[in-house]
Amino acid sequence: ERHSLPEALSKLAIESADQLIAVWRQALVIRAATPVSFAGRMVAALSASGNEALRELEDQKFFSISPSEVVTLCFQPRQDPPGPGPEHLLLHVLDVRTVYDFQVGHLP
Repeated sequence: ERHSLPEALSKLAIESADQLIAVWRQALVIRAATPVSFAGRMVAALSASGNEALRELEDQKFFSISPSEVVTLCFQPRQDPPGPGPEHLLLHVLDVRTVYDFQVGHLP
C-alpha cells in the first residue's frame, strides 16, 4: 500500500556491512531487470517540480518501449539464482510500423 510506504521505510535498518552488501546486490539485480524506458520515466517524474508528474506516471497503465529494449528483455541471459527478470514482465507488442516498413523488414 502506498500510504504505508513512509512507515515501512522508517523501519528499515542496515546493521552490518554484510547486510549493506546484500541489499546493494539485490538493488543491482532489480535495476538490471528494470526496463530502461521505465527508469527514464521515473527519473523524469522524480526530478520534475511538484508531484503532478509522479501522479501522471502512476496513472499510466502502459508504456512504450523501443524494439531493441524488447529484444534485450526477452533474451537476457538466465540469472543464477533467478531474480526479477523478463518472466516477471508482461509485454504486449504492438507493431505500429507502416505497411512499407513492415514489408521491408520481412523476407519474401
